[in-house]
Amino acid sequence: MQLNVKGNGPYINNLKIIVNNEEKMFSYIGDESYNLSFDIPESGSYEITVHDEEENIFTRNSIIVFIFTFPFQALYYGFLDAADKLFWWTDIRPYGIKTKFKIDIDRDTNISLDYIQSQYNGRTKEWNMPEIKIQPPVYLEEEILINKWSFRNELYRFCKGLLSTSLVALTLFLTILILSIINNKRAEVLIVFSVLVGLIILVNCILIPIAYRKMKKLKSQFIDK
Repeated sequence: MQLNVKGNGPYINNLKIIVNNEEKMFSYIGDESYNLSFDIPESGSYEITVHDEEENIFTRNSIIVFIFTFPFQALYYGFLDAADKLFWWTDIRPYGIKTKFKIDIDRDTNISLDYIQSQYNGRTKEWNMPEIKIQPPVYLEEEILINKWSFRNELYRFCKGLLSTSLVALTLFLTILILSIINNKRAEVLIVFSVLVGLIILVNCILIPIAYRKMKKLKSQFIDK
């Protein structure tokens, strides 16, 4: 027998599902929906746990991966996701949710799961609570979690985007400088190169501390609430 879980919602891939001590996460399958299947050994009542608690991504391994992949990350953070990352704090999810429910399974069973994650409300300057809905309806035991890593995680993502884009720009400018020197155009290009490098460094020195102070302020407001 199988339990098939269909997930709905733009952030459904943040969820972890535990059934019969087996843990899985949703993955995109290309038809605008997410599906998981669990093998059920025998008929009975099974407890299902769904949660979206966020984990720390600011780790040594993450930093090493960033160092070796920054050109690709610059493509994503600097160009494909640039607009969203300018308002990086709206991606902070300080609230998580953990839901437990039981269902009786005696044949192949299908359930549908709708997930609304905690999101920043620009009008109220607060975060909405996350929500999970199950179809067919069942009794839910819900617990609101505090995602203590979310503030630092989103700051880290913003800094990765800014730094990776800056490093790619510096590499490009350095390449142009070297080619110009080879072609005996040293003075003019060196001046332009120096100005551009200075601007890039200045932008990073301004934006990163501002973002850090904003993160600390938002976290303090959230804790004091």
